[in-house]
Amino acid sequence: MKFKANFREKPCNFLMDDCQIEKVVELSYEDFCQLKITPLVDQPFIMENKGCMFHRNGVIHCLLALGQGSNDGVLVDAEGYDYARIAAYTPGMRDIVNAELGRAAEFIIREGAAHTEDGRWSVPFDALEKQLGLTVRVGSGLDDLLLDKLSQRAEVSSISLRAGRIDMTFHPDCCEHMKQGAVKTLADLPAGRRTALLENAVSAALSLYRGEDQYTMLHDSFGLTLQEIRECGYLSDQELTDICRVPQQVLEGGMTVRDVLALEGLPEGSALSHRSSVFQVPVEELKLLTDVGREDFAALLDARVADVRVDEETPELVLEGVEASELDRLHDELEAHKQAEEAMGPAEARVSCRKENPAFTPERRPGGMAIPPESCIHIGDISFSGDIVSSGDALDFQLKSGFDLEKMFEGRASASELRYWVNVYANYDLASGQVCDSLDIEVYLPRLFQTDGPVEPLSYVLDDAEKAALLRGMEAYCRQRTGQTLQNYSAQVMAEAVRPPDGPSMS
Repeated sequence: MKFKANFREKPCNFLMDDCQIEKVVELSYEDFCQLKITPLVDQPFIMENKGCMFHRNGVIHCLLALGQGSNDGVLVDAEGYDYARIAAYTPGMRDIVNAELGRAAEFIIREGAAHTEDGRWSVPFDALEKQLGLTVRVGSGLDDLLLDKLSQRAEVSSISLRAGRIDMTFHPDCCEHMKQGAVKTLADLPAGRRTALLENAVSAALSLYRGEDQYTMLHDSFGLTLQEIRECGYLSDQELTDICRVPQQVLEGGMTVRDVLALEGLPEGSALSHRSSVFQVPVEELKLLTDVGREDFAALLDARVADVRVDEETPELVLEGVEASELDRLHDELEAHKQAEEAMGPAEARVSCRKENPAFTPERRPGGMAIPPESCIHIGDISFSGDIVSSGDALDFQLKSGFDLEKMFEGRASASELRYWVNVYANYDLASGQVCDSLDIEVYLPRLFQTDGPVEPLSYVLDDAEKAALLRGMEAYCRQRTGQTLQNYSAQVMAEAVRPPDGPSMS
């Protein structure tokens, strides 16, 4: 009997790791073959999806790469790198995914058909994860696959994907509560009767509730917008101003976000939202935008305030005239900015040194970054990337791997997050022909927002063993990059630095 197997030399065990697929990526036949044959080569799909790969509570959260025309798949955890640093080739993975999605579709159809009163049914993503262990998110790849499974079912008449849920409509004859005849709803009543019932319901709500509860009932329960509440005269402008805690200009509608930022008197915690987004962005945080940030988010700043929600006396300004993705992008940029500042710590303590210094305790510098108890250099895993840059009296080599960013930053952020805004350089002194005493660590906070002060560069002092390992890596990388030894390339750089400029000179 012949078949294929992936044998390991001297395996320590055959225990399986717990993993959870965060995103499915469909590769072309050629790209999937390249991944199988050369898994240690940088992959664009890995670079684009680093945020989907992480470890949490002993579970590896990973990407699944499927190939067109192939039934197999590759599970990938890049650990912040651009290649499949940890990976598992899984034969028949497409069938496994289809079987799990088929099971999820059957569960959704069975639950919806049994419990819907009017043929409509919504399934939150969180419920799928809790009950089936299936991680479905918009853009995860699993969302489209599951939607395709559900749309093929005869019971379903329509289906759509929303932020955080799947909305669907069943054919009436497939629903338990509708088989004995169509259920009467308000929509089946004559228009005049519906209007009278709504007026009665609103009158009852106005007599039962006061203040914010009254507005919330009209706005959230009956679905009336702020402008509709004003036009119908259910609440006066003064009442709306007091309840929503916004100036009269906001009630009148048409204000842009730029106008809102110039307003005085908005309560603390006031936020922007969008009907198609799950995120909110505090108005105060928009005031942190620099000129570059305001230009980048011009479309959002020009959006109009269409409605106002109220939650615990805090207004939420609902925007229109802009894509929800712009608000999502601003939220993500703000989160990245906060993570960067939190991981950096106070500016006065942004230097890491493992050598004894009587001014500091061995455990922590005052008010700042912890001193790593062990080396942050992984001597056996040093590699470089990019050009070798001449900067005055030194050559700068950018470290690609071999430096433990998480240890340096005390676990304030994951390695994959840190690599977005931290560059680490080892420097080679041209005069002495030796590695410089410390690494230079450049931190790039997002320049879209104002900061409390300039970001000071960090440094990491090297011991002799680390410098020797870096020197060996520099030598190999220089030969690979320039075709010369490090000594010869250094001599060439120094000679070019003192060479007189070409062209005629003035005597």
